[in-house]
Amino acid sequence: MRTLFIGCAIVAMAPFCGAAEVQRSYFIGEVKLSSETGKPIGSQAILVSKVYDPDKNSMTERAIIVDPDGKVDDYPMNMAIKGDTFTIDDPKKVVEGSGTFFGPTGHWTYFKGTYKATNGVTIEDENFTGAPDIGCARKKLTTADGKVLMYMDMALKSTTRETFEILAAALLKKPASQKPKQSAPMGSARALHGISSPSHLLFFGESCHARSRTHLAGNWPHRGHPWNARSGHRAVARRPNT
Repeated sequence: MRTLFIGCAIVAMAPFCGAAEVQRSYFIGEVKLSSETGKPIGSQAILVSKVYDPDKNSMTERAIIVDPDGKVDDYPMNMAIKGDTFTIDDPKKVVEGSGTFFGPTGHWTYFKGTYKATNGVTIEDENFTGAPDIGCARKKLTTADGKVLMYMDMALKSTTRETFEILAAALLKKPASQKPKQSAPMGSARALHGISSPSHLLFFGESCHARSRTHLAGNWPHRGHPWNARSGHRAVARRPNT
């Protein structure tokens, strides 16, 4: 009888002893870029996936960025979570940094962080997620001597996993001749794009100052944006006002 009682107790407790549910969310949106004086200097389209694993105290973000010139980049980033704080875990060692969450665990309504790239750029990051189906953020980018390079304002709206995967597959399915080079020297054409979530910080490992100078001079690329051609959404990529 005692053995039967213990067995029943174990069965009854099983639902409470299982692993915590992994949370997955998917977003689509736009990142608007501004100079240090607030002048618009273009925008990017963005797809974001987030996977939060309570048992592993980790969050993995994936950001797919579409530049106005049609270039597509895919960047993952890990966040090691401890209580209400997190640390960037970048296997490529391009960026490092940490931050603080605010709100219920796993359902945070706000977080902020400070990250530093290997090229000396510092990113001050604020994210607001008051509702589960929307998100917004602002990033301030500065050089090692404190000069503001640009601001990035992001707006996200939730989408389904199926939609995310369809769009991601379509955007990343490009002929080899159209794929970007895997590396670029500091000061080349890879800079200041895609810092709209921790996963975007990987952009800084390739370059910084040359492209920011191009943007601030008003020379934003104006070739057809891939999403514009398919859907007519002209708001995704803009030329600066003159």
